[in-house]
Amino acid sequence: MKKIILWEPSFTVLNKASLLEAITDYLVKHGLIKDQKEAIIAINKREILGSTLIAPNLAIPHLKSYAIREAALIFVKLQNTLTDWQKDSQVERFIFTIVPEKCPVADLKMLKYFYIKLADDKKMEIFSHGSQKEIQKIL
Repeated sequence: MKKIILWEPSFTVLNKASLLEAITDYLVKHGLIKDQKEAIIAINKREILGSTLIAPNLAIPHLKSYAIREAALIFVKLQNTLTDWQKDSQVERFIFTIVPEKCPVADLKMLKYFYIKLADDKKMEIFSHGSQKEIQKIL
């Protein structure tokens, strides 16, 4: 399973759609997904089911799809905030979780352990406001 940190990446992100486009493009280029359009559709379908916002400026978009080649956690800290992720919110940090339809049990256990750790208030605070070094240490 890959763990990636994109700290203030150089790609331009103006809204939710451009973020999803940029992230899935990155994942295609790095061989983690094979179908960008399907990945975007899957993320949007999940977002319709309910908010993935877990802190005032932190969201955890996630998807499970045949379009995924390898499980990964991707932490993204944008240079700017998005105001259209969810109504009345300004989000600049994201933890994208991507999981293939047939995911190795070891990867699923690592994801479970990560999200259990994330439930800790101190860890949540680090992902919401911490430095790149602090996040890298946890991830």
